Amino acid sequence: GGKTNIVKIVRDEIKLEEQAAKGYTIPVQSSGGQQSLVGVIEIPTFYLDFDAKTAGKKEYKSTTRDVQQIIKRLTKKEVSGIIIDVRNNGGGSLSEATGLTGLFINKGPVVQVKNWRGKLDLERDEQKGVVYGGPLLVLVNRNSASASEIFAGAIQDYGRGLIVGEPTFGKGTVQNLVDLNRYNEGAGKLGQLKTTMAQFFRVNGDSTQHRGVIPDIHFYGFPAPDNHGEKGLDNALPWAKIGQASYRRSNFDSTIIESIADAHRQRTKEDRKFQHFIASEKRILEAQGKNIISLVESIRENEYKQNKKNQLAFENKFRVLHDLKPLPIEKSDQTDLDEADENEDLYSDPKFDSLLMETGKIMVDFTSKLATAKPQN
Repeated sequence: GGKTNIVKIVRDEIKLEEQAAKGYTIPVQSSGGQQSLVGVIEIPTFYLDFDAKTAGKKEYKSTTRDVQQIIKRLTKKEVSGIIIDVRNNGGGSLSEATGLTGLFINKGPVVQVKNWRGKLDLERDEQKGVVYGGPLLVLVNRNSASASEIFAGAIQDYGRGLIVGEPTFGKGTVQNLVDLNRYNEGAGKLGQLKTTMAQFFRVNGDSTQHRGVIPDIHFYGFPAPDNHGEKGLDNALPWAKIGQASYRRSNFDSTIIESIADAHRQRTKEDRKFQHFIASEKRILEAQGKNIISLVESIRENEYKQNKKNQLAFENKFRVLHDLKPLPIEKSDQTDLDEADENEDLYSDPKFDSLLMETGKIMVDFTSKLATAKPQN
């Protein structure tokens, strides 16, 4: 029942720069009225320019190298803490997940890898010392998967920082592609077979498979889809546990987590911007769960028009909450926005990201609690 649009796509090479980590700061006001500057590092994927590294180039692109430079810039601005944003990060290079963890821990194992024969290998950070030792939060969502779960799990296990958001994707397995022509070269193109060859385990012995990484601070009221991630797949490997690796956990007082979580719950109950985002997530899940549609054209057309009106009303509510000019009613019948609307990217400015801004407030609470907490043995 929707209108037909023609979308032109130009095939091009994906540049690492387009997926590179980026850093910036956000101002956050505490409940007492004081303003803090919080650093944010967005990591869309765990990347490594392997060819450049192999060729011996000094300035090759990698997640760890880029984040290290961003941290140096942020610390010069005297940020009160740093948020590592790995929302929607589907993974990538395992060595980069290990290297990134090493920027925040002194030394030690990051992840255990158990292959199909039962052999256990450890991926370790061998570099002594840390690049950043201040307050740290890792922001995750249900689409944070694989290498990003390894990083978040290691930060949590070491007690190096807090994980904030929602349970992650739950992909704790390793796949390899097997070329079937290697077994029968004269049979034409037989294709490839993807096989699971190994499984990831955190240093505490827990698998990231199926269950994912459970946040220390779970966003209050966030809807949880039942069939998302590995647990929603047929025949997915179940969660498992092995013995923990030898590592040393940080000594910050873990009892402060509940007080921070309680402050988050109380604050977001009254935060209309945060609640609007929650309502948006619920609308998306409701639409995804709809499995019956009418075959009567007139009913479908009416549903389409009503949906467009509802979407416009919801968008305008967002705009009003953020002191933006509402879109005119006529927009509900248009597929494309005019040029002025297209140039107004509401999501390019962090202040419109309710989850990120709330995470900034959690960081302010975290730094305050760390400053007054008693050292633990």
